[in-house]
Amino acid sequence: MKETTRQFLKDWGLASISSVLLYLAYYPANVSFFAWFALVPWLVIAARREPLHAGLISLGAGLVHFVLAISWIGVVTYSGLLGSVVICAAFT
Repeated sequence: MKETTRQFLKDWGLASISSVLLYLAYYPANVSFFAWFALVPWLVIAARREPLHAGLISLGAGLVHFVLAISWIGVVTYSGLLGSVVICAAFT
């Protein structure tokens, strides 16, 4: 595996961990202690990578987080869920 691919997968894994920890700090799990360190893996990526790479990883992390956080919208409409997730993730 190429080094750039390995680094991208490592960054994606860290961003996904950050997203899941942030999700667990909210209502269904309600483990609010995770909110204190959930963004640390994401901040490490944002500080060490060039802006385009960090932005793409942040968009992916936002997608993972908001798919988990607002999945209840999918009960009503899948297109609404998709639109809401994309719009919210763009703010990440």
